[in-house]
Amino acid sequence: GRPVDLINVSFGESPSTTPDRLSAEASLGDLRGLSPFREWRLVRVDVGREELRREAGAVAAAVAPLATEMDFNIGAALWFAARGEGRLEG
Repeated sequence: GRPVDLINVSFGESPSTTPDRLSAEASLGDLRGLSPFREWRLVRVDVGREELRREAGAVAAAVAPLATEMDFNIGAALWFAARGEGRLEG
């Protein structure tokens, strides 16, 4: 079958230690254990503060509604995931 790409976006200066990243890596292991004949790949997208600041206007323009900080945070994760740029582990 075709591989399944799981995209994880983590923000900050130490994205490899964020709870979201650690959870994604653990979930990857679980999925591989549950379905070992399927190819599971994790795309790690690391976004630093400066990159997030540069893209904040574009993210805000694309998110609706943009009523809360959580709206922006979810929109930013989707924005950076949609680029498909990251480190692939497969």
